[in-house]
Amino acid sequence: MKTLCLIPARGTSTRLHRKNLREVGGVPLVRRAVDIALAAQRAGLVEEVFVSTDDHEIEELIRPAVRPYWRGRTLDATSNVRDVVVEFLNNRDGESWELVLNLLPTSPLRTLRTVVQAYRLMAEHDFAHPVMTAVRPRKAPHHMLAQAVDGLWRVPFPAAGGDFFVHEGGAIWTKPEWLRADKGFYDRPCLIQDVPPEEAVDVDTELDLMLAEALWRRANP
Repeated sequence: MKTLCLIPARGTSTRLHRKNLREVGGVPLVRRAVDIALAAQRAGLVEEVFVSTDDHEIEELIRPAVRPYWRGRTLDATSNVRDVVVEFLNNRDGESWELVLNLLPTSPLRTLRTVVQAYRLMAEHDFAHPVMTAVRPRKAPHHMLAQAVDGLWRVPFPAAGGDFFVHEGGAIWTKPEWLRADKGFYDRPCLIQDVPPEEAVDVDTELDLMLAEALWRRANP
């Protein structure tokens, strides 16, 4: 089964300046994602690895380990991750992949073990559904408040039983045809690979970065 790993890594970010180049444990976030992708390649799960970027510093940082892909002008700051992956697939028309592994640089504590477990979960279900890595929230959504269109805050839906998970950006296994058919990663029912909380930091703010650094230091004294 021909498998692509694509790491989306643009140079700008809205909340944390130059986010993908920030460091945890002395290693830039984008480089940590590349290291996991290469480990997945050595494990036989991935055939090719690309980093989709619009930034020369990122491009130089990832060479010669993986090939950069200079993203097209149709993408801008409002484009989501699914847009980035589809744009890549559409512009590599001569190549075909059966599976796509998407790794976000903002999950610096993700492990190869979790990526492998997610792949095996997809295989166990005959590759019929995408798989997302996700973490149990500290509080279920029915304990939270969401702002409605009238400006008031309410619980988002009735307090029902069952499990709740939040995708933390670690990994998504999916298929090209699903990405092209759907508007986003959340349009299709999926399987969940449960991620330990200590691996589940999604870096979007300075506080997230501090937490990731503290957890990394605890695991690497």
